[in-house]
Amino acid sequence: MTYKPTKQKQHSLFHNDLFSALVLLLSTFIALVWTNSFIGHFYFEFWSTKLNFVSHLFSINFDYKDVINMGFMSFFFFLIGLEIKKEIIVGELRHFRRSLLPVVAAIGGMVVPSLFYLGITYSHRASQGWAIPMATDVAFAVAILSLVGKKVPSYLRSFLLTLAIVDDIGSTAVIAIAYPKSVHIEYLGFSFLLILVIILSKKITTRNYLYILLAPLLWILFLLSGIQAALCGFVIGILIPIGLEKPNVGSPGRFQTYLKLIKANKKAEDLIRPYVNFLVMPMFAFANTGIVFTTRFFKDPSMEIILGIVGGLVIGKTLGVVGSTWLVVKLGRVKLPKAISWSHLLGLGFLSGIGFTVSLLMADLALSIPLERQAAKSAVLVGSAIAAVIGVAILSKPERLKK
Repeated sequence: MTYKPTKQKQHSLFHNDLFSALVLLLSTFIALVWTNSFIGHFYFEFWSTKLNFVSHLFSINFDYKDVINMGFMSFFFFLIGLEIKKEIIVGELRHFRRSLLPVVAAIGGMVVPSLFYLGITYSHRASQGWAIPMATDVAFAVAILSLVGKKVPSYLRSFLLTLAIVDDIGSTAVIAIAYPKSVHIEYLGFSFLLILVIILSKKITTRNYLYILLAPLLWILFLLSGIQAALCGFVIGILIPIGLEKPNVGSPGRFQTYLKLIKANKKAEDLIRPYVNFLVMPMFAFANTGIVFTTRFFKDPSMEIILGIVGGLVIGKTLGVVGSTWLVVKLGRVKLPKAISWSHLLGLGFLSGIGFTVSLLMADLALSIPLERQAAKSAVLVGSAIAAVIGVAILSKPERLKK
C-alpha cells in the first residue's frame, strides 16, 4: 500500500525539519550567551520564580521552569504518542521482519551508552544519570540527515525514524520508572483508574472532547503521584481515538479504510507539530540550556559525568547501533537491505548520538546537585555536536565501506 502525503503546506517553513532545528539552536545559543553574561543571574531568577496552587484537596508548588518541563512538554510527549501509535498500527513497526533491524539497533543504542556511562561513574552518586546518554533526538537527527540530501538512500531516513520511535518508547519508560519523585500510591492508583476509564470510554464515544476534558485531570494526578507529569501527554496520545483504530480485517474496503486512518493520524500530527517544534521545544531549550561554564567542571565527579555522557553519546551510541545490527545480521536473522551499506549505518550510528531534548530532561530528573546537572547538560550539547559532525562527515563521503 502506498500513501501520498496531502498538500498541507508540506514545503512551508513550519513543516521543515531543518528550520525547526535552527530555531532550537538559536534558543540554545541565546540561553548560553545570556547565562554567561553579566546579567546571567536574571535568567536563573526568572526560571526559579515560584508558583503555588493551593486547594482543599491538594497543593502544587513549582516554578516557571517546571511549567515548561512538566506542562508544555506534555504536548511534546503527546506528539510522540501519536507517532508511536501510527507506527505500531499502520507503520513499520507492524512488520516484524522489516522493523527488526532498526528495533535491535535502537535497543543496542540505549543499552551500550548507559553501560558506558556506568563504567565511568560507577563509584559516584552521579551514576544515577545512567540514562542521560541513551536518548536520540529525532527532530535534530532527521534535520541533520537532511543536510546530506541525496547522498544517502531514502531507506536510511525510515530506519532512523523507526529507531527513534523505539528509542522514544524506551526513554519514556525509563523516565516513568527510574526517575519518579517520591511516589504517592493513592494518587498513582487514581491515575491508573482514570486511564482505565479512558480506555473503556472508547467503547461509548470517540468524541475527542472527552479526552480534552480528562487530560488535565490525568496531568494533575500524575504530578501528585510523583510520576513525571509531562508523560500524561504520551498516554493521551496513545489512547485518543483519532480514527486510527485498526479496522475489521474482513471488512470490505479495507484499503480505503487504512488510507483514511493514515490521513486522520497525519492531520492530527500536522496540526500539533508546528506548535511543538516552534513553541514548546524552543521554550524547553531556552529554559534548560542556561549553563554557566566553569573550570569546576574539570573536577570529580563533574568531569566523570562529562566523559560518561560525551563518550556515551559519541562512542556508546555508535557501538550500540552498529554492533547490535552487525550481530543480528551475522546470526542470519535478517539481511542488511541492498540500499544501504555498513558505512551508511556507521554514519547513522553517530547521528543517533544527538541527544538534546530528552537527554536534557533526564539530566534534570536524574541529578539533584546544580553543578553536576550543569555539567551533564554541557556534556549533552558537546556530545550531540560531535556526533552530528562525525555523522555528516561519514555520510557525505562518496566512498562506501564494503558490506
